[in-house]
Amino acid sequence: MVHVEESIQIARDFEGFGESSQDCKWPNNARIAVSFVLNYEEGGERSYQDGDGFRYADNDPTLGYKNSANNLIAMERNPKFAKACVREGHEIAAHGLRWLEFWNHSLEEDKKYIKDTFLDLEKTTGEMPVGFYFGRGTPNTHYLVPIVLKEMGLPLLYSSECYNDDVPYWVDLPWEKDLPIADREGMLMIPYNYDCNDGKHLMSQGFSSAAGQSYESYLK
Repeated sequence: MVHVEESIQIARDFEGFGESSQDCKWPNNARIAVSFVLNYEEGGERSYQDGDGFRYADNDPTLGYKNSANNLIAMERNPKFAKACVREGHEIAAHGLRWLEFWNHSLEEDKKYIKDTFLDLEKTTGEMPVGFYFGRGTPNTHYLVPIVLKEMGLPLLYSSECYNDDVPYWVDLPWEKDLPIADREGMLMIPYNYDCNDGKHLMSQGFSSAAGQSYESYLK
């Protein structure tokens, strides 16, 4: 059964900036800032080779299948690539241990999943992730990340667990509401946007050119 921990939920903002758009000041007086994201996922999906059973077996221990939510992630299967990303100056962000559903995890299981994700990525890449976009999880995963990292004594630069804008913004954390304003850290949100996502090559009415010409034109 899905559990929603109300005390850590961040209220949705249906108003946004309203009539006052955000005046972003980018370094070197740049007009825009562009974030390129590479989702490295192959090898982290459900697979019989990893001992994964049928999808329904995850929730029924009587069927004899083991849940493999804490198995190898895609990066661990190509450590040379992981190290190369860091060597070339790319930023490492957490995207989960496995590309599996675990919506029914308890709070403690959820926190362990988050902790293992960050520690495994640090072990594989040599650097601790500075941001995250899990994509999947429980209704609590997103809000538990800053809590888990604080318990680990680690900084959190940003979350990309949002799709509602094309510029960064800050959100208040519910558990900091009673702290003095100067002591509140909040959480920086850098939206993950599907508008220019190359995944549209695989979607109906998406980018249809096999040569990628329509995609290139759209980006420009």
